[in-house]
Amino acid sequence: MKNPTPKQRFQESNDNISKHRKLVDSPEYQRSIDFARLEYSRLLAEGANDQTKAMVAGIKNQAVEEFLIQLKWLSEVEEVRPALRVVDTLPDPSTPKRQ
Repeated sequence: MKNPTPKQRFQESNDNISKHRKLVDSPEYQRSIDFARLEYSRLLAEGANDQTKAMVAGIKNQAVEEFLIQLKWLSEVEEVRPALRVVDTLPDPSTPKRQ
């Protein structure tokens, strides 16, 4: 495969996949992530004393959520879906109409 993505490189090892799944499914990991996210949000809120800083804090919080989603799904293989087949259901204007 040419230029595999970091996720594809990670998934080349079955050991990586199984250990990662075990990690993210553990209650200890979930608890740690929940408290780290709460602490980070608290720190961001402390410094958000005007509208601009509050907007930046919101964007940073969103980035944390997006990162955690990527981390959680790192070991999951994306389902390969077949390409959609385009079917033209409109009548051909050059075909004579039935009467």
